[in-house]
Amino acid sequence: MSKSTLRNTRLRVIQEEYSKLATGQPDWAEFSSLSYAKDFNKERYEQIRKALDENLEQIDKLIAKYSKEREFKNLNPIDIAILRVIIAELFFAKLAGYKILINEAIEIAKKYSTANSYKYINGVLGAILRNEYKDLLKEI
Repeated sequence: MSKSTLRNTRLRVIQEEYSKLATGQPDWAEFSSLSYAKDFNKERYEQIRKALDENLEQIDKLIAKYSKEREFKNLNPIDIAILRVIIAELFFAKLAGYKILINEAIEIAKKYSTANSYKYINGVLGAILRNEYKDLLKEI
């Protein structure tokens, strides 16, 4: 699977999460064209979506716990969406290595979020990895 296919698949889930945070419901019509996109993997999408849906409460608790100086309710919705998807894929579905996914989160944040959000996202993911999932650090 190509890097662009993986990114487009992640972006679809991030867009859905952002839409839910912004409006309370995802706008499925807005994303339906991505289902048929050449660079989209439905199986990977379903794996990420399942891990996210089944573990959302735990994922949000991790984000809140490691967003030390920021209250969850005050976080940028796109940052929450990025973190949710990457945490679901990395720690729950275990679909890719931590270096790949943390780098992906940083790149997505640089493109779609505020100027310094990538630093915040990197810090949160690094803290979760070091404190909650140390065993993944040994899997190099």
